[in-house]
Amino acid sequence: MQVMPDGSTRPMPKDKTDWTQLKAMSEQEAEAAALSDPDNQPATKEDLKCTNSPYRGSL
Repeated sequence: MQVMPDGSTRPMPKDKTDWTQLKAMSEQEAEAAALSDPDNQPATKEDLKCTNSPYRGSL
């Protein structure tokens, strides 16, 4: 569920991932594809320092 600013909720949008295509890729191909997406760049250590992410402790 997605909680909206007014406190209401709505279902999460449908996942558009093509899991068959992703599973057919090597790890290197999947990483290259992810890095080529300008709208979905990986978080930097600096980004993670500004979050409450559970991965923050691994920095």
